[in-house]
Amino acid sequence: MIAYEYQQLLLFPDLKSGEFVNVGFVIKEKGSDSFDFQIISSMKRIQHVFEKLNIKTVQLKMQSIEYKLNSLKLRLDQESFIPKWASILDITEVCLVTDDSALQFGKVNSGIDISLQSASFSLRKRFLEKWMLSGSAHSVDDETVWRTTYRKYFKEKGIEDKLVEKTFKTNHDTLSFSHAFKNGAWNCFLPINLDLIKSESIKKKAYSWVGKCDELSDINSPIKIFFLAAMPSIHEDLNSFIESKFNLKNDKIECRLIKKPNELQPVLDELIHK
Repeated sequence: MIAYEYQQLLLFPDLKSGEFVNVGFVIKEKGSDSFDFQIISSMKRIQHVFEKLNIKTVQLKMQSIEYKLNSLKLRLDQESFIPKWASILDITEVCLVTDDSALQFGKVNSGIDISLQSASFSLRKRFLEKWMLSGSAHSVDDETVWRTTYRKYFKEKGIEDKLVEKTFKTNHDTLSFSHAFKNGAWNCFLPINLDLIKSESIKKKAYSWVGKCDELSDINSPIKIFFLAAMPSIHEDLNSFIESKFNLKNDKIECRLIKKPNELQPVLDELIHK
C-alpha cells in the first residue's frame, strides 16, 4: 500500500456563485517524487452546461498547466534533475499561480491505495468521467433537446398547450410520442439528440427509428413525424446519412428531419393556418 496526496483542478464558471467543476487533478505519492495527473481534453460537455463561459481562454490555461506538468514528469527521467518536492504544493504552485481566476487548485487531500496508478484511476472515475468524452456528447438526452432548443417556438406560436401524448398501437408494438398535435393527421414532434461522440451510436439511433417508422406504417390513420434534431458537432460527415434515414414518406407515414429551429417555424405556421 502507498499513501498519496492529491489536489483537484477546479473550474469556477461563476466566481460569485462559488459553483465549480472538476476538470483535472494532480496526485503524488508521499515520500516519493512520483506523481501523476489527469486533465480533461474536451470542454464540449462543460460548454453546454455553462454557455456563457469563455471556453477558449479556459482551454488555453488548461493546456498551459498540462504542458508544465508533462515537462516536470519528463524531467524526472533525467538523472541530473533532483526535485525538491516536499509536498504536492511544490508541483501545483509551479503550474498555476494562486489568484482569483476561474481555474484554481483545490485543497490538499490524502488517501491510501495499492499503487499510484490505481489511485489515479480511482480519482479519474470519481471526479472526471462525467465530463470526459465517452458515449454521448454533453450528456444531453432527447428531452433536453426539446427544453433547450425547440420548446420555446411552440410556446411562441401558442401550440405548446395543445400538445398531448399520443400512443399508437401497431400489429407488433406500442409507440408513444410526448408532443403530438392533431390537425387532420397526427403531427408528432420528436426531439432527438444526434450529437453523439461515437459515429456508431448515431447510426444505431438512426436505424432504430427507421425500424420504428416502418412499424408505424401498419396503422390505419396517417401520421407525420417531425424529428427535432440536435445535429452532430463532431461527425458532420454523417449529415447526409442522417437525412436519408429520417426523411421518408409512404402512404401512411411521413417523416421529416428538422435540423435547426428556423426549419421548424414554417411547419408550425402551416399547422396554425390549416
